[in-house]
Amino acid sequence: LSYLVDTLATYRLFAKPQWRGLWLEGSVEIAALLKRVGPRLEVRRAVYRSAITAAEQIGRLTALATLKVARSAILAVDAPIAALREYVTSGKRPPEPRERLCLQDVVRDAIRDLTPFATLRKVRIEFDELGLVYIEAKRGAVGRAIVNVLHNAIKYSWQRENDRTAIQVAVRADHQFAIVSVENWGVPIPKDEIETGLVFELGYRGRLASDGGRVGTGVGLSDSLRVAHDHDGSLEIQSKPAQAQQSQTDYHQPFVTIVSLRLALRPHVAAEEW
Repeated sequence: LSYLVDTLATYRLFAKPQWRGLWLEGSVEIAALLKRVGPRLEVRRAVYRSAITAAEQIGRLTALATLKVARSAILAVDAPIAALREYVTSGKRPPEPRERLCLQDVVRDAIRDLTPFATLRKVRIEFDELGLVYIEAKRGAVGRAIVNVLHNAIKYSWQRENDRTAIQVAVRADHQFAIVSVENWGVPIPKDEIETGLVFELGYRGRLASDGGRVGTGVGLSDSLRVAHDHDGSLEIQSKPAQAQQSQTDYHQPFVTIVSLRLALRPHVAAEEW
């Protein structure tokens, strides 16, 4: 049944809300009509009972397909809405204290929270866990920034024809920064939006962000950048064609996008935070 529902949900007929509504209402009407006139028809009872069962089954499958689409939409906006709530209320809560964190643990928590969404999008998350990196940071803020970046990578990944789409997540450190990098294969980010900083503007969604009907709030990257700055760091983005011979402006082909969240290993801390 699960396989059948997945199949029905992919049909163009079921993909359009008006068609799902038509099938659902039509199946209910047909079943009701058969129940009223069936006994007066000159057919065997088993025949019209079978027709009623078929009509009701169509209604159930259509309802399940509608529910699956609704669940997909909810999972797609769950993390952005939570991040938006945290962003809007950040000035109303007591300042979050810094603590010694294992950055890998924070990344694992983010991956766990977004696994249902990744599964829905048929995306595999590959996490390079070699080596531990510790920082003095605000757990909630850093976790939210990582969720923002990872959610975008999942959402903007394209499906590969012969393989499950994979996102690469890695944590490393240099002499000054702890770095969380997330790489995905899919929707391009135009070079001018990165160079001008437009992609980081609060409320801005890139001109290619709506590819495939993807939804968002335009808050994620802005919020993550703010978290990075609060930890004396930065948020860096590279988005380049997946194929070397591909034009930088050919946005009909996949790009490889790498977002790097850089956090100071020993941030300057304002006195009031202690």
